[in-house]
Amino acid sequence: MGLETDAPYAIRVEDEPTSKDDLGITVGKWEVGFCGCCTHCVPNCLMVTCCPCISLAQISARLGMMQYDLALVLFILLFVFTGGIGGIVGAIWLCQARTQTRERYQIPGSCCGDYCAACCCGCCAMAQLATHIKSYQPGTCDFGAQATLPALNSIQTKNRQIEPALKMADLEKPYTIAVEEPKADQAGEFTTGKWEVGFCDCCTHCVPNCLMVTCCPCITLAQISARLDMLAFKWALLLSILMLIIPSVGSIVFVIWIWMARIEVRERFKIPGGCCGDCMASICCACCALAQMATHIKSYKPGSCAFGPQDTLAPYQRA
Repeated sequence: MGLETDAPYAIRVEDEPTSKDDLGITVGKWEVGFCGCCTHCVPNCLMVTCCPCISLAQISARLGMMQYDLALVLFILLFVFTGGIGGIVGAIWLCQARTQTRERYQIPGSCCGDYCAACCCGCCAMAQLATHIKSYQPGTCDFGAQATLPALNSIQTKNRQIEPALKMADLEKPYTIAVEEPKADQAGEFTTGKWEVGFCDCCTHCVPNCLMVTCCPCITLAQISARLDMLAFKWALLLSILMLIIPSVGSIVFVIWIWMARIEVRERFKIPGGCCGDCMASICCACCALAQMATHIKSYKPGSCAFGPQDTLAPYQRA
């Protein structure tokens, strides 16, 4: 008996049974973790990634915050008239500047590549452009514009006058075929035939180039536009600032909307947490926050990409 008493033993602690309400919704904790969006890849993970407007409208309607149709229309308008249009205009603007620079300095590439560069990493595309056309002064955070480059037509005319004389002189001499290395232009200032720096070489001049494209991209884009004579510096700066501010307003409204929905879900189903945590979740990963709420309140049908709302939950009486 003494040996059995002294033997080590373990006490089995059983998990508390998860309580659910009449609709089968978990009470007291989230049904899935914050990064559990893959619990139902279709439609939950797919929706919050590709169509967050649908998920947020379904959640809002399920909680009785807003009618589904109204929530969906409001979100779409918010996206189109703030982030959507601003982002598209900015990408096209940067694409045009990149295309013009390529054509001017005979840099290999295509319009498709220019657009992909502008969309995938606008900061790197701007930094590369700014370094190539020297739209800033290295080592100084100067917010002004550099002198506009001469018109492309005048450069082409000079080249046409020089080329025939060079060709006649070459015919009188023995010649070999050689691959020319990229060279500077006639002024010896700008590289022709290739980009002066690589696509991800924004740190060639950390001040101001890398600093500007990261913290003040509107300044860099305005300097590039003025340098290429695409638009006057002050108008380019004003337009780029507006495109930066308007999408920011839309993003703030979107985050607040998710934040309010998350607070209501927590309070309704007695889930531990705080307003600060809800705010951080909405800011840091809106997709995960949406997916977690959608799974918890069952605002979708697993395995079905149905765009309609589920039944609205019964009114919640706050204590």
